[in-house]
Amino acid sequence: MGRRSKPTAIKIFDGEKDRRKRETGEVKPDQLPDGFQPPRGMSTAAKTKWHEMVNLLKQVPGLLTICDVDLLQQYCEIWCEQRRAKRAADKSGWVNAKNQQSGDAQRYWKTTDILIRLMCQIGLTPSARVGLKPSENALKPTEKNKKASYLG
Repeated sequence: MGRRSKPTAIKIFDGEKDRRKRETGEVKPDQLPDGFQPPRGMSTAAKTKWHEMVNLLKQVPGLLTICDVDLLQQYCEIWCEQRRAKRAADKSGWVNAKNQQSGDAQRYWKTTDILIRLMCQIGLTPSARVGLKPSENALKPTEKNKKASYLG
C-alpha cells in the first residue's frame, strides 16, 4: 500500500509548489458552516466534545467540511465511551481474579484503538500533521482564527 494522497486543502495550507497539475476531479465539499449544531442523538458529553473539536478543527481553513460530520460524531461518541470505560476499569479493577484483563479494561483498550484510528483520519495525531505549515495566503492576518497552536 502506498502513501495516502494529500487533500488539496492541506496542500494549499502547506504552501506546496508542486510542478504537477493539481487534482481537478477532487470533490470539494462545502465547509462546515459556523454555528452548525451536533447531530441529534448525541450524549451531552459528546456534544460538549463536538463543540470543542469543531472550534479546534475550523482553525485550519478547508479541513472541516460538511462531509466530516459523521466521522466527527463517531470520534466524539467513542471519546466519551473511552472515558466511561476508563472510569469503570479504575473502579472495578483492570485485572480480574484469574489475572486477566477485566471486561472494562478490554473495553477501554478497544475504544482507545478505535479512537486513535479516528484521530489519524481527522488529523489529530502528530504524524497526521507532519509538515503542516500555513502558506501566507492560507490565513489572513486579520482573521479571528490564527494558526492553531497544535500545528507546531
